[in-house]
Amino acid sequence: MTCISAVLCTTLTALRTGVRFHYHNLDIDDHIAHVGLVFWLVCLGLAIPLCLNGLGARSTHYTDDMAAQTRKYFFLFQDIYVWANIPVKVSICLSIHRVVKHYTWISWTLYVIIFIIVSSSVVTNIWLLTFCRPVAFMWDSSIPGGTCRSAESMLAIANAWSYINIVIDWVVALLPVFLLWKMNMPWKQKVTVSGVLSLGIFASTATIVRLVYLPAFTATEDYLYGLGQIILWTILELTMAIIAVSLMALRPL
Repeated sequence: MTCISAVLCTTLTALRTGVRFHYHNLDIDDHIAHVGLVFWLVCLGLAIPLCLNGLGARSTHYTDDMAAQTRKYFFLFQDIYVWANIPVKVSICLSIHRVVKHYTWISWTLYVIIFIIVSSSVVTNIWLLTFCRPVAFMWDSSIPGGTCRSAESMLAIANAWSYINIVIDWVVALLPVFLLWKMNMPWKQKVTVSGVLSLGIFASTATIVRLVYLPAFTATEDYLYGLGQIILWTILELTMAIIAVSLMALRPL
């Protein structure tokens, strides 16, 4: 899955860049998309040691040392995923802004959404970095004097993060669609453009499914199995988001 995601995201981002370069249309959203891809490839790279140390396995199939390593790499995956979310989602907003920039109220709505994306991601990352003190206590409980917040608080922040992203994905996807249907253009063209601009909804579908597995954060048995499901749907979420923002730029093809 990680290899497929890496190949798809890299290929489509390269095609996006090539099309924009060919039409002399490279802009800030393209460069931000490149940053998002770099962060995402790092995330996908972390999925390899996660799998090698028992991610997705039942408790009878991994050792305590493997579980500790998985917790460490999962923490890194979470941290970088949150940072990757910023450029990917901001790039989607700015790509849509290219189409609707002459409509002031939609432009300002997109700016507000970008602010929410950045601020919620920063707050979430700060929360993750301070979940345990010291941070290493998250995977090494032998550290003297270490403390962590409750697993229930991790579940709460994960739910809040997911709901924010679901709402953002739907609002960003539907905003330009309502506008396009009022424009004077052929019906088939409306359907095509609306479909391309609404691709972000598919990313939110993965986020919605992931909600079902988030209670794994509070599980006392088969903890790594539950984390495996969370990471699977997280990979699908950002993969579809990167595909969506790339396809927006590939309309000339």
